[in-house]
Order: sequence, then C-alpha cells, then structure tokens
Amino acid sequence: MLHYQLIIRLQHTDRRGNPLNCPTDIQNIEWNNDNFSISASIERISTNNDIAVQETTGLGWNIGDLLFYKDKAGMICWREQDEKGDVQFIQHNVMETPFQHTCNTRFRSETEEHILWCYQTQHIDLHLTANTLGK
Repeated sequence: MLHYQLIIRLQHTDRRGNPLNCPTDIQNIEWNNDNFSISASIERISTNNDIAVQETTGLGWNIGDLLFYKDKAGMICWREQDEKGDVQFIQHNVMETPFQHTCNTRFRSETEEHILWCYQTQHIDLHLTANTLGK
C-alpha cells in the first residue's frame, strides 16, 4: 500500500517583501482507504474550518487543491491560481520523484484604517514513505 507524506507550510509578506505576522494553525490529518494512506501536516490561515479529505466523484480524493487519483498509483494533480486569477493544473507522478512545489497568491486584509495586499507563499512537499498506518 502506498503511503503519502504531505507537508504544507506558509509564508506571508507585504507587497515590499517584508514579513507579516498572519495567524496560522497547523492541522494534522491521518487518512486511508484500500489503495493508499495519507499523513498530512498542513499550515493554514487560522479559521474555524477544518481541512478534510473529500471524494471527487470519478477521479479520486482531494485535500484542498491536491487531488490523489484513484486509478493511477502515485499520480497527483495540484490546482493553483495565479495573481491574475488564471487556474493551472500540475500533474505529477510521486512514484518517480517527490512533488516539491512553491506557489504564490495574494489576498486582501482589511483593518479599520487600511486595506493591505498580503502575499502568501505555499511550500508543498509530498513524497512516498513506508506504510505505517494499520500496523
């Protein structure tokens, strides 16, 4: 059985590249089915919404923007949106090489006095490890 290890970390800056203190949480997820298992450590902006593995009918299972195909062992698809709003899909075979990717997005942060553009960098590291679930 394949076992995926996923780590996502965030970095926040202002438009000049100065670090911002944006509150984040780390959510750990352990999940498995008959074909593979996932251990994930995902940093995200603090919200009340938990991240969960969801089934995408006919394709497989996703965690956020990462899709694990059900019929293609080791194949994943990462969905990202650039600053112009254009969507890109990156397919990768994790059985050949780990998926290590960095993507950037921006979002508005409003205070009583200002509207700030915040830039978020996501560092994604997905690789296969020995299966440890169910033992």
